[in-house]
Amino acid sequence: MNTRINWLHDDAGNIFGYAGGTAWPLFTIDAPLANLPWTLATCLPLPEADRGSQGNDPGDLKAEAEHWLERFVSSLGAIFPDPADLHGPECVDDTTEEQP
Repeated sequence: MNTRINWLHDDAGNIFGYAGGTAWPLFTIDAPLANLPWTLATCLPLPEADRGSQGNDPGDLKAEAEHWLERFVSSLGAIFPDPADLHGPECVDDTTEEQP
């Protein structure tokens, strides 16, 4: 899995996910309290049903956050390239016409 989110942990066990150049976390994974599971939340403008999730493994919630980020970015018309495609030939600007 590609990791596009930088995860930082605080002293209470909570996990904060930063992407791009944001100064604030786009994702939070709150540590479980009592018998409650880990809780993932985001501030991305996603449908209400996709703004939170719970689970017993923070690794699974991190993977879900990666999926949410990819869905959000693709809704803007952008895509994350396949890492295998990043090792091909350099990009060439073929939009310019040769001058006589």
